[in-house]
Order: sequence, then structure tokens, then C-alpha cells
Amino acid sequence: MSAQPDQARIQEGLQRLVSQLEASSALPSPEWKAIVGRVQRHRFVPRWYEWDGDEPTEHLGVDDVERWLARSYADDVMAIDPRPEHRSSSSQPSMMLAFLAALDLRPGDKVLEIGTGSGYNAALLCERVGSHDVTTIDIEPHLVRDAAQRLAECGYQPTVVCADGAQGYASRAPYDRIIATCSVPRIPEAWLDQLTADGVLVTPLGGGRFEYGLIRLQRCSDGSFQGRLRVEGANFMRLRRPGQRMPPDEEAARSLIEGVQGSSTRLCRVPPLLSYVSRATWGLRFMINAVVQDVAWLWRGPDPEWGSWDGERRREFPAVVSWLDRSWAIVSRNDRGELIATQGGSRRLWDLVEACAEEYAKQGEPTHLRYGITITPDRRQWLWLDHPGSEHRWEL
Repeated sequence: MSAQPDQARIQEGLQRLVSQLEASSALPSPEWKAIVGRVQRHRFVPRWYEWDGDEPTEHLGVDDVERWLARSYADDVMAIDPRPEHRSSSSQPSMMLAFLAALDLRPGDKVLEIGTGSGYNAALLCERVGSHDVTTIDIEPHLVRDAAQRLAECGYQPTVVCADGAQGYASRAPYDRIIATCSVPRIPEAWLDQLTADGVLVTPLGGGRFEYGLIRLQRCSDGSFQGRLRVEGANFMRLRRPGQRMPPDEEAARSLIEGVQGSSTRLCRVPPLLSYVSRATWGLRFMINAVVQDVAWLWRGPDPEWGSWDGERRREFPAVVSWLDRSWAIVSRNDRGELIATQGGSRRLWDLVEACAEEYAKQGEPTHLRYGITITPDRRQWLWLDHPGSEHRWEL
């Protein structure tokens, strides 16, 4: 390992991080406060990347120790992969502590982590339950190699394996707790099979019927799983599979919209108040994604210049694109200044969006906290609003 900063500066950094997390009420217990104060995060991110547009800039800690310690001991994400389509990272510490609080770890629990990343979270797990009870896996060989080395150098000896996260790791099962640091549209059955009789699973949600979310699921005595979405709006990179193709990019979306024939245009019934930057619309976006699954959102301004996937503040009008069936819809203004929706493909996506907006208002504008997931003993998975028997439920 490269030369390290002196111990006094490291301790200052650790205390600074603990103070930040304490001030934001992110530390779930005195035990976790002590653990965060012991695990030296900078040792797991000796190299990180920052983006200016799509071009990553590499930073080496030993080249700028002050910046290294400042970034490592701030409550912030540190990207550890320069590839824009992957963006592997050392997650924001407060978010990982929210995951760990939901996991409700007890000394002696056997834990499986899906998504090793930098190895920092695995170190936290080792501190809580002991290295021999921690298994962590990742699909990226270089991440596994580097994390295993850093963990060992810091005195931790968990089982670190390069493996397909969707398959879990049966060789060390069953687990009392499974934690994923990558999002899934549906809970992989291997994870369910590898939990103990009263096991707990914590994972982000994304793709399919989800734009974002965090769920804690617990196995019930009849073999089913139940859980409600958590308050944290966890937005994590998707679980990657061997040979998996990445979703089409923004250019492909534009080509799809411009290439599909047979479109139709009509006046909008409801305003397109769906900007990504507005917290007021997150609940509506959640319901839309639950009902109109497998869609991506694109934004453009009145010019009509296209914006980014995340949406910039100057963007006004959304486009909705489905990779499932190549349907699309785009909102704009006509010559009279009226909002119009143009739609193409087999589904009329803006019709569905407006129906969701009307139902959202009818149901009292539910936030994501009113949703939950049930997995039946025969492994059917359901997202529901308010309660498992609700008429508003959708199979995953």
C-alpha cells in the first residue's frame, strides 16, 4: 500500500466524519458511532474519479493528501470506476448507515453483501459481526481483487468472491442477513433461498416498476416475505449480470423517438409537472413507474433542445421512452402555446401517465412510504399501495 498520512490527521478525519453523521442523526447507535470512528475510509479509496460532463478526472490520494482526507471523511460519494456506464463508488456513509440500521445486525449474524465496491462497507460489517461471518461478492474482478487486498491490509479477513450477484453465494449460505448495494427491479430468488428462517434482506430498488426505493424484507413463518419501503430515497446503480448489455443511451432514445412511425398528437389533460428536480413530484413519478413499467425519462427545453437523463433546471418538457416495446411520448407546445402530447409505438404512454396523475390525486398523493412488497411462498412478488390486499397492486 502507498504511504499513509500521519495518524493524527487520520484521527482528525475520522472524528470529522463522525461529527457530520452525528449532526445529521445518521448514526443509528453508539456501536455504529464507534465503528465509523475506527474504519479508515481513505484506505479503501486511494484513487477516485470526478466528472466534468462525461470526462472523468483521476485523483490519487498520495498526490494531494489534504484533498484525499477531506473527500474520504466527508459524507459524500467517491467514484472508484472511470467508466460512465458503471460508476462504481464508495457510497455516501450516511446512506450506508441507513442500510445497516435497516439490516438490524447482531453480533454473530452471518451476512452476505452483494456489491463489494471499494470494500469500505464490508469493513464496517466485519467490525460489527466479525470477519468470519461476512461474505462479500462483486461481478468486477478488479474491484474484488483491490477490495480483498485493502481489507486484508486493514486487518479484516472476510470471504471476498468474484461472482454473479443475482445468484448470491450458496457455498456460505444460509445467511441471517443479506445486504445489496446495487438496485434490482425484482428480488432475485437466490437471495430468498439463501436466507435463514427469520432472515432479513435490505436492497435498493430500481428498474422495472421502480425509479428508486429501499426495501427491508423479512421472512415470515409461512415462508413469505413482507416489507415496506423505507424513508430513504436510495438511488443506486443497477445489479449487473455477466454479458449484460447496458440500456440504450440518450442518443439511442432520440433516434427511437424520431424513427417510430404512426405517431399521434393531442392536447394534454394535465400539466407535465414531472421535473426530476422537484421533490413535490417524486410521489407521482413513483406511481407512474409502478404502473407504466420499464420507461426512461428524457427532458428538453422550449428551444426544443434536449437535456440530460437527470434533467437540468432549465428543462421543461418530458419525453417518456420504453425499451420494453419501443413506445414513446413527448410533450411540447403548439403554435397557440397549448401543451400537446405526441405519442408513438404500441402503448400510448402519455395516456397512461395522465391516468396515473389522476389516480395519484384521487389516492391523496401517496409518497413511496405508502408502498410495500409481498413475496408469497410460491415466489410471486407484488408491489402494493397501503396494504397487501389493496386493489392497487402490481406483480413484479
